[in-house]
Amino acid sequence: MLIWRYRDLDDLSAGLHSQGATWSLPSGHVREMALLATAWRGEVTQDGERPMAVAPGRADRMLYLLQQIADAEQAPAVPTGALA
Repeated sequence: MLIWRYRDLDDLSAGLHSQGATWSLPSGHVREMALLATAWRGEVTQDGERPMAVAPGRADRMLYLLQQIADAEQAPAVPTGALA
């Protein structure tokens, strides 16, 4: 399950419980996208902090972000000296 932040699971769990559903998610099956997106952006402020990425808001936007991150991971490495 891909989520933006782990606290999103609280809302999902509460919604399911309000409808009488039981829900448990085995550990290891949840991936938090906020930290992944923040690291992927590579933005660092002057004081060395990484600003937290803004949540995409909708599932299709989160999918697009995940595709962009995956494409960057698949991209061939830039040869040394190519950027000079």
